Amino acid sequence: MSSRLFSGLGAVVARLSVPVAASLTLVGSSGCGTLLLGVHALYAVGADDMGPNRAEEIKQLSASMDDAIAADDLEKAMGISKALWDVSFATSCNQCTSVAFPTLYKLREVVLAAPTTRPAYEAASILKLASTNLYYAAGITADAEDELKQFREELKAAASTVEARAKPEITEKAASLEAAGKPASALAVMAQLSAIYPDDAEARARKTAMLEALKSANAFRVTATGSEAASSLARGTFTHEAIAFEAGAPVTVTVTLGEPTTDVQSAQETQSVRVVRGMKTVENNDYARLVKKIEHTEKLRSENTRATDIERRTDQINSLRKELGRMSPTEQVEDAVSESFPGTRTTRVVRRLVQVRVTRGVDVIGDVKDTVSASRSALSHGGHGPARAVSEPVPQVSDIDGDVVESAAKRARVEVIAAYRAHVAALVKAKAAEDPIEAAALAVALDPGAASQEDADAARKGLRISDPRVLLTAR
Repeated sequence: MSSRLFSGLGAVVARLSVPVAASLTLVGSSGCGTLLLGVHALYAVGADDMGPNRAEEIKQLSASMDDAIAADDLEKAMGISKALWDVSFATSCNQCTSVAFPTLYKLREVVLAAPTTRPAYEAASILKLASTNLYYAAGITADAEDELKQFREELKAAASTVEARAKPEITEKAASLEAAGKPASALAVMAQLSAIYPDDAEARARKTAMLEALKSANAFRVTATGSEAASSLARGTFTHEAIAFEAGAPVTVTVTLGEPTTDVQSAQETQSVRVVRGMKTVENNDYARLVKKIEHTEKLRSENTRATDIERRTDQINSLRKELGRMSPTEQVEDAVSESFPGTRTTRVVRRLVQVRVTRGVDVIGDVKDTVSASRSALSHGGHGPARAVSEPVPQVSDIDGDVVESAAKRARVEVIAAYRAHVAALVKAKAAEDPIEAAALAVALDPGAASQEDADAARKGLRISDPRVLLTAR
């Protein structure tokens, strides 16, 4: 990293919102060896520049990152690097940046070394994670922009060394796991392939087929009965859960509804309407913004000393001026005003008692009683000519009751999902004694939204993939 970039970094980061991999870039390029103070220097420089609290926070984050790298958990290390970046570069503080640099630089080097230290598919995943989190904000200094572009190229070059090997390698791994009777692990690995190669239709189709087969083999099969709310429940879609509604299933959910009750409330309410009186001429905001952009670019050009930068800014200015020449400084818009008038808001509320009972044979595995409701309102008034506003009829019970039934179905859905999660927990527990990694992968595959961090980490580390919860919910 150039000395110019490092000395001006405090000013730059005040304008940045930098994600994980960008932190690797701005502090990670070669040539900064003389700037390394190390964690041992924290308290020596802490009081005057960064303060003791921030010094301690940087120390702890750096230690956590070192631990994650040592544990071969680069995904976790990347996450910590974002926090380390934020606390280290929050203000202009050269001591902070130099203290944070060693750990961030170490992570950068490990990421770029992935093609030579890891299986090709795992290296591809790590490099993709770094590259997809990389961006830079408008207004960044020319030096920092060059550093970021350089790191992008380094990531691309590293990825190109594993691209040809990654797909056959991960495909073979998934097939091997599937042949060994580990379908959840095979699915997680295939999901990693889809993440690395999102345009690969064959991999995406294979992932979908494997997921559907796993869901079918481990489905929570339910019969819904009792009321129109039960029918609505059975028609609903469960995005990730393997819940199947079918006649004669071993589990029954009975949704019972009481008769609707209702009440009506009224309140005075002032209404506002938009009335168009004609057209008027106003300043074109796009034109004004473009003028300011040209002025800003001209200022940047005047501050540059390198010929290539001056030429680039000049080209930008010429292009912006051509765009400005095609625009008008004014535009015609509707001459609209807001006018108020009095009215009465009448609201009808409809309620029903609902009971949801989930049973397996004679065993009750879920039972809840609740009240569900829905409401609609209408506005009545004496009329307002310019707005062409009209009074609305007060809603009747029959107008609202369908919404109440849907609310009951949603309430029943909560109980079904709770029973489903108990079903998944039992499956995972039975599998854990035999194969902990397959059990963790199964927990994530059947319920990625509720899977624990512990299961996600076990599958991620055991299979050497990214977070399987993300992989299996990606579209």
